[in-house]
Amino acid sequence: AIEIAADRYEVMRMALSGASDTLELRTGVPIDLRVSYCSREHVDERLSELVARPFLVGDRLCRADLFRISDTDHILLIVGHALVVDHNGLLAIMGDIEKIYRMASGQKPTDMLRPLPSSIESACNWPSAVRAEQADFWIKSLGDSVPRLELPTDWPRQPIKTYKGGQIVVPIPATMAERVASWACSQDMEPASVWFASFTALIHRLTGQPDLLTGIESDRVSGKATEGVVARTRD
Repeated sequence: AIEIAADRYEVMRMALSGASDTLELRTGVPIDLRVSYCSREHVDERLSELVARPFLVGDRLCRADLFRISDTDHILLIVGHALVVDHNGLLAIMGDIEKIYRMASGQKPTDMLRPLPSSIESACNWPSAVRAEQADFWIKSLGDSVPRLELPTDWPRQPIKTYKGGQIVVPIPATMAERVASWACSQDMEPASVWFASFTALIHRLTGQPDLLTGIESDRVSGKATEGVVARTRD
């Protein structure tokens, strides 16, 4: 099931080349599934150990480990490097592995595998004209109507715009981060989306403005050319 998924998803066949610090796509090399015995009381320790293990130059940036707890109880761990795959991408890969395994064992999955409509190559070669068209759309849509952010300040605004600024780092308690991550997972969201929504709500409370323009960098380029692509395509 894992080898079929690796043939299906290019990110599972990618490795970091030591010669040029670039990503290379490997074909024809079976993915290494490491199988080991593990007692149930040591599962968490082994999972933490393997998740924290660094990726070495030349290693695939997606790796798989199978823990055998008993003859009928196993745990599959898939670890993907942030260079090539994100949380949603790993969920898609794990979902397909489950469907492939069910089909191989004679069970009927809830829904069948569908051909992936796009590849990483098509996403990378997405016409620059399309990007320019999207940028032009937002420039025309926003124009000069971008609402001015009226944050409470200690001093009046300077008459001439500058880019001088600073930052304040406020550590988030681990318990709060875990609660946010748990709630985000229950809503099929990423924690980053919850934090960003909270930040936007905070800005609204500070300014009292009903209209705010906020944005965040995305790890995925949207469009038909990238539909179904499991990879980081920055936008």
